[in-house]
Amino acid sequence: MNIKEDGFWLLLVVALLALIGIFNHSAWTPDEPRVVAISLEMSRTGNLIVPHLAGEPFLEKPPGYFMLGALSIKMFSWLFGVTGAVRFVSFLLAIGTLFFSYSLTKILYNRRIAIFATLILGTFLGFVDNTHRAIVDVGLGFFSIAAIWAFVLVFFRGKRWYCCYAALFASAAFLCKGFIGIIFIAIAWFTMVCMYIYESKKDKGNLTSLIMPHFAALVILVSICSAWMLALWHFGGKDLWYEWFMVNHVGRLTGSAAGKGHFRPEWYYYLETLSFYCLPWTPALLLSIYALIKSVLKKRCIRQDAFIGIWIVLSVIVLSISSTKRSLYIYPLLPAFAILMGTFFNNFLSSLPKWYSIYNKCFITLASIITVASVIPFFAWNIIEKQLKYTPFYPPKIISISFLSIIMTIAALIYYLRKKEYKNVVFNMSFITALAFIAILTITPYFVEGKKDMELTLKPFIDRIPIEQRSQIAGWNFSETMLSGFYMYFDWAMPQLINTDPETFAMTMDEARLRSILNGTDDEFKYVILERTKEEDIPAIVGNNNYKILVDRNKIKKYKRNLILIEGINP
Repeated sequence: MNIKEDGFWLLLVVALLALIGIFNHSAWTPDEPRVVAISLEMSRTGNLIVPHLAGEPFLEKPPGYFMLGALSIKMFSWLFGVTGAVRFVSFLLAIGTLFFSYSLTKILYNRRIAIFATLILGTFLGFVDNTHRAIVDVGLGFFSIAAIWAFVLVFFRGKRWYCCYAALFASAAFLCKGFIGIIFIAIAWFTMVCMYIYESKKDKGNLTSLIMPHFAALVILVSICSAWMLALWHFGGKDLWYEWFMVNHVGRLTGSAAGKGHFRPEWYYYLETLSFYCLPWTPALLLSIYALIKSVLKKRCIRQDAFIGIWIVLSVIVLSISSTKRSLYIYPLLPAFAILMGTFFNNFLSSLPKWYSIYNKCFITLASIITVASVIPFFAWNIIEKQLKYTPFYPPKIISISFLSIIMTIAALIYYLRKKEYKNVVFNMSFITALAFIAILTITPYFVEGKKDMELTLKPFIDRIPIEQRSQIAGWNFSETMLSGFYMYFDWAMPQLINTDPETFAMTMDEARLRSILNGTDDEFKYVILERTKEEDIPAIVGNNNYKILVDRNKIKKYKRNLILIEGINP
C-alpha cells in the first residue's frame, strides 16, 4: 500500500464529499433560513457593520460569516442561487479546514498521521453535517484551526513572526462568532506557551525572542476587533452594542440569557454530543482516549500528544462551563479529535482489539448497502415519484451534478473492490464512509425537500393575502426562521409586535399593540398574522376583542404550518 499515492486519491474523495449536497436543495430549517436571509439583506444594503434580519438589527453574531455570504451571493447567485451561493462559502471553509488540519498534523507528526487525521475528520458525521449547511460555526472552525496552525509553526518550528498570521485568523474567528472564537484559539495557544516555558526555563533567550512577535500580534488582534466594536457603537448605538456583548456573550455564558434558547445545565452534554458527532469513528475515539491516558500514566506521553490532549480537555471544560450549550458548538474541536485518532491508528494499527475489527466489518457492510442502494431511484423514479407528496424542481445543472456523483460513487466502489492489497483500517473505513455519505447527500433531498422548503410551504398561505393589504399586517410570535422565510422568498420584512426591555433586552409580546390593532385604533396596522398558534388558542391571545379569521394556514391541507391571518371586528 502506497500511503502517499492512495492517500491523495482518498483525500480527493473526501473533497468530493464536501461538495456533494451543497446545491441541490433549498435553505433547510432551523438555522439556514436565518443565515441566508441575513447574508441576502447584507448583499442588498451593503451594511457590513450591523447584521439585519428582515429589516431589524440581529446582533447574535458579528458580521464575519454574513459578509462572506453576501460576497458569494454577489458573485455566484446567478449560478448557484442565493442559498447555494451562501452554502458554497461553507464548502470553501470546509476544504480550508481540511487543509489546515492536514498541514498542522504534518508539522506535529508526519505525513502518514496527517493523512489519517484528515480522512477521519472529513468523514466525521458532525463535520459532514455542519459543512453542508450555511452556518457561522463553519467559519469559526476554519479560522480557529488556521490560527492554531500558525501558532504551531511558532512554537514547534520556531517561526516566531507567524504570530501575526495567527492574529489575523483569530480576528476573523472573532468576526464570525465573537469572543468564543478567540477563546478557542487562546486555549491552544496557552497550552503551547506553558509547554514552551517549561522546556525553555534554562534558556530565557528563547522566551524573550517571542515578546515582540506576540506584541505585534496583539496589536493586530486588538485593532481589528476594536475597529468593528467601535463601528458597532457608532452606527448601531450603545444599546445594540450592549445587546451584542452583555446579552449574547455574557448572558449566554452565565445563563442570564436563557430566553435566547439552548440553555442546558448538564455538564456532560458535550460528552454525549461527541459520541454522535464522531460517528462512525466513535469506538476509535474511546480507544484513542484510553491510549492517551495510559501513555500519560506510564510517563510515555510525547510533547505533541500532550498538546493535543490538553487542548481537547481544556476546550471541553470551557464549553461545559457555559450555560448555553448546543451540539454544533463542539464543531471547531473536531480537528483535535481527528488528530488524536490519527496518532492512535498510526501507533496501534496492527494491534486493534478483535471487537473493533468486527465493528469495522459490520459498518463497511452497512455503508456498502447504502452506497449501492443509492442508484435505485434513477431506475425506479416513476414508481417512487408516485409515493412522494412533492417532487422538487431542480435545474438541469443540479440534476447532472447529482447523477454524476452516483456515477463517480459506483466507479470509486469498483476501484475499491479491485484494490485487494488494501489492509489499512483507516483507508477502508474513511473511503466507504465517504461513499455512503455521498449517496445519502445525493438522494436524500429528493425526499426531504417537500417538508423543508419554506418557499413551497409558505406560498399557498401568502398567495391568499392581497398585495395591497400586506403593508398593514404585523406579525405575532414569529420565529427567526419564519421571519427569514418571509424575507428571503417573498421580500417581505414582517414587522413584529414586540416590546424590548431597555435594561435586559428581554423581549415580550406587545399585547397592548395587538389590542389596538384589533380595535381599529392603531395608526399603522389593521391585520395580524399569528404564528405557532392554533385556532382554539386565539381567544386567550386577543382577550375580549372580536376578530375574524381571514386565512388559516392550518386548513390548507397539503402543507401545514401554524399561521393564521386575523382582522379585528369593531363593535
